[in-house]
Amino acid sequence: MLITAYHGDNFGTVMLEPVCMLLPNANCAEGPGIYFSNKLRTAKSYGKNIIRAELDMSRFVESRAYADEVFSVSQIASVIYKMAQLIQQHAVVEDDEYNPMETFISNWKEWYPGQKVTLAVARELARYIIVDEVRNLLLTLADIDIETFVYCWNMEMSDIDGVYAYPNKAACPDEIHFAVLNPDIQVDIL
Repeated sequence: MLITAYHGDNFGTVMLEPVCMLLPNANCAEGPGIYFSNKLRTAKSYGKNIIRAELDMSRFVESRAYADEVFSVSQIASVIYKMAQLIQQHAVVEDDEYNPMETFISNWKEWYPGQKVTLAVARELARYIIVDEVRNLLLTLADIDIETFVYCWNMEMSDIDGVYAYPNKAACPDEIHFAVLNPDIQVDIL
């Protein structure tokens, strides 16, 4: 089912840029992404510049569902593993000593700088983070590096464009908010 959805801001957004999907001080209540609503008035309340997209509801998952009911450990491990590979490649090319993936891993297990992330390590990490809500799992991965996360998510989870939520079922039961993770979704400027 296609749903027309709107995004409003005062920045003149004309495309869905991954770097903008997790901004400092942003309200990411439903996870990282560019936020849309099926209500034009909601988009207008966020800014005068409005873009519109046709979103396929079947390609979005409920943000507050438990991740282990939506995804498999293998799926999340694939995203983590791909992220680790790309971040490591970047660190070598840039001769950068800081590796955000190593910081993430060391939050969950003993880890030494320079170790290679294997698929087994990625599976272990996936088992730790999959027991939370989808939105929190996505934020955990996006906090490592938003651009790498968005790229890897769309490579490994190409059938999921983002998450949705019903922000206030009591006051407005038909309003849906979307956090879009797929930068290839076409938008129109209104």
